[in-house]
Amino acid sequence: MQVVTGAMGSLLPKLGQLLMEEYNLQKNAKKGVESLVREMKSMHAALCKVAEVPRHQLDEQVKLWADEVRDLSYDIEDIVDKFIVRVEGPSKPAADGNKLTDLVEKMANLFNKGKARRQIASAIKEINKDVQEVANRRGRYTVDNILPKPTAVTTIDPRLRALYTEVTELVGIYGKRDQELLKLLALGDEDPSNKRPKIVSVVGFGGLGKTTLVRAVYDKIKGGFDSRAFVPIGQNPDMKKIFRDILIGLDKNTYTNINLMVLDEKQLIEEIRDFLHDKRYLVVIDDIWDGKLWGDIKLAFSNMNNLGSRLITTTRIFSVSIACCPSTHDSIYQMEPLSDSDSTRLFCKRIFSSENKCPSELKEVSRDILKKCGGVPLAILTIASLLTVGHQIKPKVEWQVLLDSIGRGLTVEATEAKFLTILESNKDVTSSHRNIRRLSLQNTEEDQQAAPLINSMCISQVRSINVFPPAVTIMPAISSFGVLRVLDLCRCRIGAINFQPNLRDIGYLFHLRYLGLKETGRTNDMRHLPSSMWKLQKLMAIRVSSRCYWHPGVLGNLASLEVVEGIYASPSTVQELGCLARLRKLDIYFFDWSLEVEETFVETIYNLHDIRSLRIACDDVPYLDLLGGRWEPPRCLCKYTFTSDHIACSGLPMWITKCGPSHLSNLSSFHIRVKDVQQEDVQILGRLPTLRHLWISSTHQTKRLLVIGADEFRCVIAFGMHCEPANQVVFQQGALPNAEYVRFNLGVRVAKEDGDSDLFELGLGNLLSLQGGLVEIHWDGVTIMEAEEACAAVRNAVNTHPNHPSIDLYMEPEIAEDTDDEDDDEYDEDDDEYDDDDDGDGDDSSDEGERMDLEYIPAHTFLLAFSARVSCGDGWWA
Repeated sequence: MQVVTGAMGSLLPKLGQLLMEEYNLQKNAKKGVESLVREMKSMHAALCKVAEVPRHQLDEQVKLWADEVRDLSYDIEDIVDKFIVRVEGPSKPAADGNKLTDLVEKMANLFNKGKARRQIASAIKEINKDVQEVANRRGRYTVDNILPKPTAVTTIDPRLRALYTEVTELVGIYGKRDQELLKLLALGDEDPSNKRPKIVSVVGFGGLGKTTLVRAVYDKIKGGFDSRAFVPIGQNPDMKKIFRDILIGLDKNTYTNINLMVLDEKQLIEEIRDFLHDKRYLVVIDDIWDGKLWGDIKLAFSNMNNLGSRLITTTRIFSVSIACCPSTHDSIYQMEPLSDSDSTRLFCKRIFSSENKCPSELKEVSRDILKKCGGVPLAILTIASLLTVGHQIKPKVEWQVLLDSIGRGLTVEATEAKFLTILESNKDVTSSHRNIRRLSLQNTEEDQQAAPLINSMCISQVRSINVFPPAVTIMPAISSFGVLRVLDLCRCRIGAINFQPNLRDIGYLFHLRYLGLKETGRTNDMRHLPSSMWKLQKLMAIRVSSRCYWHPGVLGNLASLEVVEGIYASPSTVQELGCLARLRKLDIYFFDWSLEVEETFVETIYNLHDIRSLRIACDDVPYLDLLGGRWEPPRCLCKYTFTSDHIACSGLPMWITKCGPSHLSNLSSFHIRVKDVQQEDVQILGRLPTLRHLWISSTHQTKRLLVIGADEFRCVIAFGMHCEPANQVVFQQGALPNAEYVRFNLGVRVAKEDGDSDLFELGLGNLLSLQGGLVEIHWDGVTIMEAEEACAAVRNAVNTHPNHPSIDLYMEPEIAEDTDDEDDDEYDEDDDEYDDDDDGDGDDSSDEGERMDLEYIPAHTFLLAFSARVSCGDGWWA
């Protein structure tokens, strides 16, 4: 939606803002703004309708008009923003007391504001001319102009080709893939008491061969079922047609002779349920795009059919596959791309009719083409079809041309969205990129050929720039980006000698909303953030390295901040945090501690009434009862983390017990390090009603057995507990009913000394939703044989678990040489893995690939996989 509508969502309120008395516009200028608002509202409504239609289905003139309006909205917003900044002006930190200087500044400001009002009046007049010209060019679009025209040509559903592919043509299906799917379908057959229908959902991106695989497995096992149906549905399905197709597939002879068109959805559902109630059936629903749609389809299949029936779904969307498999009895199969060998076999078989007939002169270019295909069968087959004419293979030069052209479609689509990625030796930067709004620099250190291309571009209108570390040397001067909203320099070595942009100029970026300076180098010259940052009064989120110091008076002046990550807790910065009334997320680091800092921090945090996420990191500070009972967190608190490499709190924070579960009804993530975990602590945390992610560790554990009781941690999906010295954790029946991942350690010596005949019965079988985890076996004080006995008991519990979870075992101290040492001490719910601080600065909040986390901001900023780390959500950033 936002790619189509451009800046319309944020522009219209700003135009309304111009009409307020404080801007004191001239009468003619006000009329111009009112006219502009009316016209832009009309265009916005039309663009919203355009956004509802797939771009390839739009009329070419409609596309051109929509692009023109979108670009116009960006240009208008840039002009309006510049005017607002000039009239409002950044409010300076505390004055120096020189009255003459203050008077001169006030007079200069009045002069500048008057000049700005005259300029905006002239600009509005010109803008109205441009807007009217665009409106006249298309003559007030109606809905009929925007909706896609129906085509007279009937196209064949592309999935049909997969359904009727000959067995001899299949590559990479039989073997690992079909055996894995067959294994999932067979799970549960060994339990005669549970024969209710089982659902297996196959998920993977488009072109992987989901339909082909499922069809092959369907044909292999369909003989074991009384009735079966294979029903493709696609992106815009007709519910009645789906139910009719199911019925015809189940019994073609009966239902082709009945007029099913007269039946409504309810009657069709009842007909399917009546037909299947006493039959063992196999039904495939292929290519589901919506979880709610599956909910409607599922109504036709009763859970009371205890005959071992099977339902298979395919989808490109993982959340849909989860919706298809609500029970632990169900399974998800995630398809992977073809292996290199299978990719080569498929490619050669399609072009040369044999796997071993590729001419030597084409082998290298074939390998390069297959690399770009990424193991996607559809891509391989499509490319292969372009390399032959009839039965003739095209010459090598045409293969090379095709290789060079792969990926240009992405460039074209990105150009339409006004997004540009500069890669290695990218020679495609042309005049078509004059209006680029989002820029990503990704070239390597060895390849500096992109520098002249960037220097030749007009970048004054760029709103978002994301720089990968090697490309920082070719980044233009920061002062060149007059309307920038997003600046992401995370992991760039800013203090290096060859770093071109000068951060001292960052004060020129009056419109900046997001600033990423995380992990910008520990051995560089950047120890203090630029003093000019006080001018960034629209800044809403900042990520910095924890040892960067703020100049006094800067932080408190940034009143729009909602996210602050990596702040160093000096007395002045802690005090200035209290000025940030909108703050929602705070990551703060205490490297030094004093009574002054402590008192100031307690007072500050008490005044942050909208805080949703609070993360506190300490390093060698003698303070173990953080915040004590003096802080009552706001009801909106969602995430609390206390982390330290060297110290621990004496126990759970007093505010947990003081406030109680009803006050902490939104707390979903809780990470803490304490001296000693007691059974009472487990019970207190277990009563938190919405807790989903828990990680608790201890440094001086005295309680040798901790029991996770029934009905505790009802919502927790990821549970972690690490006690030192290692103790024993037991899960009772009914404990952690929704936990998919658990991590804990087991003290073998404790279990041997305190246990009975079932020494290592941990109760893993009681965790009904368990999918994976890690168990650390601590065997200090016992023999290797006793340690192996503990490992065997855990493995047996895993093997007999109905979900067959993937549980890793880790021996401490290590026994084998190849022990997995990748897992550390802290759990991060964002990617369901444990990570630890490996950069030595006490900051473990940034995982590889993560550039920013705006979890608690109303409109999200999304990180794209490789081309745009920061994109625009609701017109919020750019």
